[in-house]
Amino acid sequence: MKNQKGFTLIELMIVVAIIGILASVAIPMYRDYTIRTKTNTVLTNVSNIQKALAVTANNGGTWGAITWAATGNTAATWATIGMRAPADNSLPDGVHAATGITISALTANASTITIPLESKVDGNTANDSSITITGNFGSAITNWVYAYNAGTGVDAAVEAMLDEQVEKNN
Repeated sequence: MKNQKGFTLIELMIVVAIIGILASVAIPMYRDYTIRTKTNTVLTNVSNIQKALAVTANNGGTWGAITWAATGNTAATWATIGMRAPADNSLPDGVHAATGITISALTANASTITIPLESKVDGNTANDSSITITGNFGSAITNWVYAYNAGTGVDAAVEAMLDEQVEKNN
């Protein structure tokens, strides 16, 4: 009898089945990991703005509406909260560039930071998802309330994960 070399069909089918099982577990875990990472990157990049707003409010300062956009950042506006204007085209990864990050004017000891998300973060189909961070500066300690606003076409599982991820910051 001849000595055969190679794999039998059964052996190859077993290998393909094992790879399929591993992929069915790994792909969703990787997707969840990338969504959480992109969300945390956006929130980390905004933390310096939060600190600047809190310090400005605690020192009795005020500010008007501020926008961190891909272009047209004005140094004078950012100087009111003690920050340098971000360089053009330096929005954090995952922020929708057409809108940019907006900060509402300080009214009644509160201000809201709105962060529009790109579709690659949560899969929204109309670029209408966002994270809002509302600061309450009326007490000795600044309170921040985080909320994820799901947009059009966001998968329910992704929405639940992002709600949980953003809620961890509260």
